[in-house]
Amino acid sequence: MCGCRRSLVKPGEPWADVRPRVRTLDLIMFRGTGLVSWLIARTQNVGASRAARAHAYTHVGLAVRGEDLPDTHVMHRRGALYIFESTQGGFAACGTGGDGAPALHTVSQSVPQSFLGAQLRSLDSVVAAYDRDAGSAIAWAPLDGDAAAARDALTAEAIGAIVDRYCGVRYPASCVRICGTTMPVCRVLRDAGVRSMLFSFCPSQRRALVCSALVACVLRDAGCGHVGNPENVLPRDFLPRITHDTHDTHATHDTPTTRDTRPRRESVDEDGAVARMTREPVLLTVFASQ
Repeated sequence: MCGCRRSLVKPGEPWADVRPRVRTLDLIMFRGTGLVSWLIARTQNVGASRAARAHAYTHVGLAVRGEDLPDTHVMHRRGALYIFESTQGGFAACGTGGDGAPALHTVSQSVPQSFLGAQLRSLDSVVAAYDRDAGSAIAWAPLDGDAAAARDALTAEAIGAIVDRYCGVRYPASCVRICGTTMPVCRVLRDAGVRSMLFSFCPSQRRALVCSALVACVLRDAGCGHVGNPENVLPRDFLPRITHDTHDTHATHDTPTTRDTRPRRESVDEDGAVARMTREPVLLTVFASQ
């Protein structure tokens, strides 16, 4: 087993080379091979162009550097690199689910270890655990333009306040809410009162957020951009706008040219906001060829 794992080689830049370049609020994108990842990829790709399908990452989180948090923050550590995400930290109580990398901070629990919701985890541990699957993919999408400028203007206190505002928020327990993110048809049910019925039985679900909704809320509060209703945002909506030519045979991230005769399809949410927050994602791996 160990020999096979050592022989694994995956495309991408070595994580050790990428790590020093990652900055707070940069996006970390994931694509897995499990059933949940497959379902998310299938549903969010319905009606999408080939260029958009190439960005079919199924999970997203935000990098947070320990030194960028206030000196008084419990997670302030120089040199530490966290990922802020809504996911299963550690393993679920039943022993399945999760990648094993434990939750480090959820605000609501002192030593959570296993937690389903918004949390800080060690990005090094998450990359190492997630990348062991030969079919998985991890990418780093740095903030760009106005989004990067807004991030650079944030104080440590502001970053800490935004993290603590959402840390500990639960992951949605309703399939209707989860499907409503990836499938527009389910948003009718979600917005028609099913959500209110769930809230009456489980008040902690009132603020529940899937991974992409958490990222959208954090970036909005940080002044890095607005991508419409956070509950309708997909992981790919944070990436550079995607366009294609007249015959839809080539994809480009450039602006339209005068030769194009058909409307460009772009990565947008249903509110019509085109996300242009990041540069092209950089594929990374701990199993890069030497």
